[in-house]
Amino acid sequence: MFENPQWKAENPDRWESYHRKSSHSIHMAFSAIASGVTIQSRYSIKPFDWPSETPTEDESFPTIISELRKQFNYLRSYPPKKRIADLLKELSWGTIDSISEGLTEGTLRNVFLYLDGNAAASVLENQLADEIGSGLSTQTTWYQGYLRVRLQQLINNFHVARRWHADKISMEDLWKAAQKEPHNGSFVSMEDEEIFSQDSTWEVATAVRPRNARLGASD
Repeated sequence: MFENPQWKAENPDRWESYHRKSSHSIHMAFSAIASGVTIQSRYSIKPFDWPSETPTEDESFPTIISELRKQFNYLRSYPPKKRIADLLKELSWGTIDSISEGLTEGTLRNVFLYLDGNAAASVLENQLADEIGSGLSTQTTWYQGYLRVRLQQLINNFHVARRWHADKISMEDLWKAAQKEPHNGSFVSMEDEEIFSQDSTWEVATAVRPRNARLGASD
């Protein structure tokens, strides 16, 4: 995830409030899909350094995305590297001289996240299920290489689609599904029944799974 430094600099308290609430939402999402401790311990959203020449103004959103895409492609051009904890051990042992650039083993290589003030506002201010937005105030009329994703789906439907079904479900397919979502066009599911569900409580909206099947979820 690339996090726009502008909104943190403008309001540090709001930045901290967002991260507290988003962490709680992610925790609720893991509970709702009945994932075990092992799965949770292996999941993380990796922060990437903000490229020094990339603008931070919201009105430059297409330019920002273009520059972030270049940086992400640069990072994934390197072979996958070991997890940071292992690299730090090797660094302390003198086995390696420095930590190389690139994506850590296990990191998704076909998508990156972008967090800015508008996306954070959709979590802090929305009274329905939270989502992490694209930073746009309006929906686009055609696929432009990005989409909004409901925050909880970063560990459920969206994550599953990008990790295990990217060969069958494209980003454009996910964008088309997101355009059906009636609140602000955030990706929730590929299934209309889940997209148009009126139940926006944390338990149901987080996992988008039938209550009677929730405890039996195995993925």
